[in-house]
Amino acid sequence: MQIYVLDNRKYNIGSIDTDSSNMSNDKFIQYLETGAYTYEFDIILDNNNSQLLEEKNYLVFYWRKKLKMFQIETIKDTEGILHVTRNVYAVPCTLELYQNHVRPIVIEGTIETCLTSILQDTNFKVGNISPSLANVGKSMNITSITPVYTVLQDLIALFDNIELSIRVECKSSINAKYEFYIDVYDNGELGNKTDLRIEYDWNEYGLKKESDGSNYYSGLIAQGKNGITFSDIAWDIYRGDPLNKPLGQDYLVDPQIHEIYNNGGKYILGAYNSNTAST
Repeated sequence: MQIYVLDNRKYNIGSIDTDSSNMSNDKFIQYLETGAYTYEFDIILDNNNSQLLEEKNYLVFYWRKKLKMFQIETIKDTEGILHVTRNVYAVPCTLELYQNHVRPIVIEGTIETCLTSILQDTNFKVGNISPSLANVGKSMNITSITPVYTVLQDLIALFDNIELSIRVECKSSINAKYEFYIDVYDNGELGNKTDLRIEYDWNEYGLKKESDGSNYYSGLIAQGKNGITFSDIAWDIYRGDPLNKPLGQDYLVDPQIHEIYNNGGKYILGAYNSNTAST
């Protein structure tokens, strides 16, 4: 099977063959309850794949006629006598859902209303919703800056253990155009709830080097005591401030880092919550 590798802007930069003798211990795991999945494998490094398999790059392949897209989260190199082996651990293209955040807000309405509000600052859209859930209304109270992924897990419990499924559609691989959806199913609709994890197996010596792409951020969003944020601060580099930040914007961004690390042009913001900071 061919796995296509995309850079962090989702442009195709090459491919690897899972039938290659250089690849081993590959494992694809799906979690039916949350819609998440992971992919992990070991590969002997050469001049080609060592450049392709870097953190933040994407892996794309078809599984049971459905497009699966992963983002490399961590790599770990182990030096052996004859070669270096790289362990690659990839998560769904939902890594940005950990790195994007929902501000404090009360959301009331159907699952479509809640999802639309939660996903508004991401590259994801509301997908198909089970007819049995279409008219169910709930209320969510988000009191602090919270990762989108965490809010989605809360949504699962709030709507009586709904099931979420990530769907990716390729519009133009040449132009790096992909669309991302979260489909919603009623409890038990996706599969047997007694089998929440499905594993597919497709088949230490020396120094180790590990890298993790999940901790890269280009900016910061924060909330302090009594809900204070950066909104009331204006920065201007011509006044000697470290960054430009207009009044009313509740986050700080380093434009140079943003050029390197971003999610389809969207900011990757780290979150900070404090119960004591008041200025």
